[in-house]
Amino acid sequence: MIIVNEKIDGEIDTGDTVYTPGWRIRWIAAFSDKEGVHCLGANYFIAKKKDCYLVKKSPNHERDKLLRGMAGMSAKDDDRRLYAIERLKIDAEKANE
Repeated sequence: MIIVNEKIDGEIDTGDTVYTPGWRIRWIAAFSDKEGVHCLGANYFIAKKKDCYLVKKSPNHERDKLLRGMAGMSAKDDDRRLYAIERLKIDAEKANE
């Protein structure tokens, strides 16, 4: 049984666990943007935010680990890789302020 904590209403972050009732699957988010919530797994897909429920938030240390892994992906044009590289740059700039 999957316990749904809240409807996603805005941004969901890297590493958060998401449930999509219509597909009956639970999965890990790579990131979300105007297109929807992007899946982290090998079977890449984008789900509409309105179809997603947040099950569990990812701890910051796990999120950072996943971002570094995504940034090192071999497919140079993968949206997840490009997002992670940009996000890590932004996070580094904030840390240096």
